[in-house]
Amino acid sequence: MAAKREKLNADDADLYTEAKPADTETVNLTMVPYYAWANRQDGQMRVWLNK
Repeated sequence: MAAKREKLNADDADLYTEAKPADTETVNLTMVPYYAWANRQDGQMRVWLNK
């Protein structure tokens, strides 16, 4: 399933910057039940979906 997410900042990005609309990128969305999360490799996770 295609989804959009905010692009990650570079490791050396400034901590405080002016507010501006976030850059987004299209990615494939893979939904994994929370109970099965520990059986997967390291990665990002959010527990809720923003509508």
